Amino acid sequence: MPIIDCHVHLNRYDKIESQAKEFTSLENRLDALLQSMNNNDVDYSIVISSYKVDVNRPSTSQIIDLVHKNENLRKRIGIVTGFTIDNHTDEDLKQYITWLKDRLIIGIKLYCGYEHHYP
Repeated sequence: MPIIDCHVHLNRYDKIESQAKEFTSLENRLDALLQSMNNNDVDYSIVISSYKVDVNRPSTSQIIDLVHKNENLRKRIGIVTGFTIDNHTDEDLKQYITWLKDRLIIGIKLYCGYEHHYP
């Protein structure tokens, strides 16, 4: 039976010192995910992009560009984009629908309501 990790992020979390220094690039974070998947016999991971984009949170298009360079990655990584009314436009939603139809992403995570700021 395949093992699927259904909730993974490629975000950089600066508060975790050891990771902040070692996994600064998106490519390194993907490599770390793949290594963890291999070490734990995980067959497939679903990477969820953040509802907002900044230096620590890659955009869905950045993740698509990285994953879809390699056919083996496409077989092991599914991408779900984040959408919220606070940070996205109707044009963003149209883009996501196109990506769904083109099978570049496998889903859309809806963040309903206002943006909450955690301490």
